[in-house]
Amino acid sequence: MIIGKKKELENEKISDNQNTLFKDCVELANKLLGIKTKKTKITQKTAENDFLKKEFENISVDKLEIEAPVVDILNKRIEEIKKNLGSNASLSAVIMCGSVLEGILLGTALSKKKKFNKSPSSPKEKNTGKVLPFNQWTLSNFIDVAHDIGLLGLDVKKFSHSMRDFRNYIHPYQQMCSKFSPDLDTAKISWQVLQAAITDLKKNKN
Repeated sequence: MIIGKKKELENEKISDNQNTLFKDCVELANKLLGIKTKKTKITQKTAENDFLKKEFENISVDKLEIEAPVVDILNKRIEEIKKNLGSNASLSAVIMCGSVLEGILLGTALSKKKKFNKSPSSPKEKNTGKVLPFNQWTLSNFIDVAHDIGLLGLDVKKFSHSMRDFRNYIHPYQQMCSKFSPDLDTAKISWQVLQAAITDLKKNKN
């Protein structure tokens, strides 16, 4: 609040990260005080709708810094996602979106090893404090580090974590326990997240 007011007085722009942090702090404070936050559901729905309205063209991973043989595989999977969406194969589309996202983030990490390993968000061994090799990173780790080093925007990071959770339904028992079946809307959100992530990675790769 103080930071926001100070910036307003000095005519400085408040960043999205600072604005989000402020809102999160208010929600946490209200929760501790037993005050219900009224706008959460509406805000989430509005953010989701705005995100789904974004349009992307010519989505491919050709211009990303990823090994050529993997690029070919990923592009074929992107075409398969489109087919799944067209035939209402929602679960398959969600799982494939998560698979491609993990593939492009791993490929990007391999081309930018130093940056990924130096990030404060990189996963480390508990005893030694050394950064884990990439084959031990989770999709969540890749998402957090990619955002931390400026490759993914905050909105893409948040929605990517949601898609990561949906992708876990590749395990039948996980889906049974959650009692949730991804529908076409879920699949469209996952596809939108993947397109946004690819766009961010292309835009911020340098």
